[in-house]
Amino acid sequence: MKNKRNKKKTLYIKLIIVIVIFLLCGFYLKNKFLQNDIPTDIIAVSSNANYSGIGQKSISGKDGYVTTFTTFNGKTYKEYKQNGNSSWANRYYWGGTMAENGCGITCLATLASRL
Repeated sequence: MKNKRNKKKTLYIKLIIVIVIFLLCGFYLKNKFLQNDIPTDIIAVSSNANYSGIGQKSISGKDGYVTTFTTFNGKTYKEYKQNGNSSWANRYYWGGTMAENGCGITCLATLASRL
């Protein structure tokens, strides 16, 4: 009985190690090969084929955002951009810079700007 438990435990440990190695390889390859495909020269897009830009207002002289967006019920959000000429774009974040890896935290900052 004890031998069966040890075999099962060993099997789970091996499975966890394989999963961790697989995930680490995936993250490495994603960062290595897809990093250069991200356009870093685009700072803002006010409209496109699917969005008319209604609710957006251009702003100048602000740090990290060039537009605000007001919803139909009057809530205004600062549309932060992680790249561009913000004072924090080149600060270290998540193994790189904010301009490279700041999507999530920039999104949270945009949401928090309404508070």
